[in-house]
Amino acid sequence: MRILVTGVDGFVGHHMVALLKQKGIETIGTALDAKAASDLSIPVRPLNITRAEETASLIKHIEPTHIIHLAAVSSVKQSFSDPNKVDDVNVRGTENILSSATMLAKPPITLVVGTSDEYGLNDGNPLREGLLGALNPVSPYAQSKKAIETMVENNSAFMKFVIRTRSFPHIGPGQQGQFFVPEVATQIVRIEHGDQRPVIGIGNISAVRDFTDVRDVVRAYFALLEKGVTGEVYNVCSGTAMTIEQLLLKMIAFSKFPVKFERDPKKERPIDIPVLRGDCSKLKEATGWVPEISLDKTLKDIIEYYRSRMV
Repeated sequence: MRILVTGVDGFVGHHMVALLKQKGIETIGTALDAKAASDLSIPVRPLNITRAEETASLIKHIEPTHIIHLAAVSSVKQSFSDPNKVDDVNVRGTENILSSATMLAKPPITLVVGTSDEYGLNDGNPLREGLLGALNPVSPYAQSKKAIETMVENNSAFMKFVIRTRSFPHIGPGQQGQFFVPEVATQIVRIEHGDQRPVIGIGNISAVRDFTDVRDVVRAYFALLEKGVTGEVYNVCSGTAMTIEQLLLKMIAFSKFPVKFERDPKKERPIDIPVLRGDCSKLKEATGWVPEISLDKTLKDIIEYYRSRMV
């Protein structure tokens, strides 16, 4: 196997590479800024996936047997402020990757990562992989991911080598502060250091989400490369869910000092989906994958990650 991982400098990319190195698999990464991935100890090529010729040239040169496509604008909040960039990177960038792959004698099995946000508003029951027409994305980010799926399903050549995911929220060490869990963890450590008063500002904490440790997520991605069916889409999730408030209280319980929280209107999303609860039975049946890391361990590891870096 020769696996090309796009967006290797990101949160998931770092964990994906760690798993592939552990398995002894030849891995090449791409990043918009290759220097940002210099700590990975693998070859990393600079690549702007929105440039079709540049993308085609690189994939032709590397000739990967598999691609894990992680490069994307992944912030829901950011997608509202710059929807054109989201479309450019997520949709057109993915099209460039897939079109380039078709130019090889044998197109590489390619994992294209989507999001549970594509489901949009729902009845709160565990979500199973359904038809595209049933998806109801409410953010530019989620809309871009649905557009990618539509593009794949409308192209018979893409369907022959592409495996899609609808990945539910994943968390773990190394995630950066623009997302809820690392932002809370950062504030907890600042409070422990005396750099912040013992209050955490929060947005909507009534939403229900299905969280999975990123280290389990990358195992699922690799399992899909090996055993997933091309043309199919798979939920990647834990199959359990809780409110953001419950998650917050768990994190606060791991703090060394008492911490309170208060509402901060600046942290509210323009639109928030009340419940995203996943059903991962299709993934389990196809690959045998099951999540192995408990939520408590994940949260402890995240807080320890920031403690080790904020000394």
